[in-house]
Amino acid sequence: MRLSLWLLLMIFNSSCLIAQKLSSIQKGFLDKYGKEIRTEKKTGELIWEPVAESVSGKTIVALGEVNHGSREIFLYRNELIKYLHEQLGYDVVLFESGLGEMATVNQFLPQYQGDQLTSGFFGGWQTSEFRELMDYLKEEKMGVGGFDVQRTGAGFVGFYEQQARLNGWSAKDIASEERAFGEIKSRLSDYGSEFSDLEEETLALIKKYRELIGSLPSTGQEPKTDLLLAKRTFENRIGYLSYMLRFKENDDWNARWKARDSLMASNVIWYRDNVFKGKKVILVAHNFHISKENPREEVMGEFLDEKYGNYYYSMGIFTGEGKYIDSRGNERTTEPPSMEGLDIKHLIQELNQPLTFIDCADKKYRGGEWLDEEIIINDSFIDLHNSKTLVLSKVFDGLLLIDKSNLPEK
Repeated sequence: MRLSLWLLLMIFNSSCLIAQKLSSIQKGFLDKYGKEIRTEKKTGELIWEPVAESVSGKTIVALGEVNHGSREIFLYRNELIKYLHEQLGYDVVLFESGLGEMATVNQFLPQYQGDQLTSGFFGGWQTSEFRELMDYLKEEKMGVGGFDVQRTGAGFVGFYEQQARLNGWSAKDIASEERAFGEIKSRLSDYGSEFSDLEEETLALIKKYRELIGSLPSTGQEPKTDLLLAKRTFENRIGYLSYMLRFKENDDWNARWKARDSLMASNVIWYRDNVFKGKKVILVAHNFHISKENPREEVMGEFLDEKYGNYYYSMGIFTGEGKYIDSRGNERTTEPPSMEGLDIKHLIQELNQPLTFIDCADKKYRGGEWLDEEIIINDSFIDLHNSKTLVLSKVFDGLLLIDKSNLPEK
């Protein structure tokens, strides 16, 4: 009897702890400023007007994800991308994927079918949800690209060889360099490998990529996009090999992550200056990369915010419960809300609706002070120090909160 009473008290106390996370004033704020993204009854389309006002005047809208494997994040984000294109004139989507690999997808997109549409993505994004998005981008003839300095998927060799034939570029066999890149990339990522065993080979490959750049025609005043993309891809290969070799030498994780994110930001800027001039751009990446501030790391969003200021809009996307695929391809179950403080899942539970948008600028209203305070974020990568909290208003301009998550369809 005593044991049963003790269990009842524990359950009651736990429920009270969760209920007490939000005050009545905070709940009132969510009721007023948590904008539900409703479904239009006749058409079944989502009504994104609450987002439209917030992104008005922005030239770059970055759409995040709390993990790389949630079906609901993928599907809702697809619908938001369609809205941004059809209603607000965004004509380009750049992905957290290899620049050269996505150059291939962009080149052959009119002919691509089925799994070819996602061939430029890393494995976690090779899903039916992303194929649906790529089908839409193909149909709408939108611009597509990748801003990651890392190589993902496959296909750059085919892009280069076709462009070399069409444009009379050097007939050098880049397939051998790309094979060597894959081999050295694996060894640079191997914790057991040593700098001394990799230095000579890596520097030799960097030299070959520089020679490939030198073999390309001069870009001139109005260079062809294909020529620019080929050159930029080789420059990305050099950039990746250089910072990974430095990492092997000094084991400086912060420098490694800064190098990647600064190069990704540089690629976004390069696209807007050279390939998609004057276009309004959507970025698709992990919340970590699009963040406008990170106390412990230097991330892509910080560099873009410094460059574009109020023309850059960062939207963090989070889920409340369910299952997802992590970056290693493993199935995970979302952790319950933390008992140690205010968890973003407490907010999602309180909202009690499938999809909600919150503009972080609304923090000035009473009850929204939590946007300026540390909040717990689990089930995600925040920084190299394994942090679990962040200040939402400093990191994002807006939030998209999803109640449930399921596994994507491979």
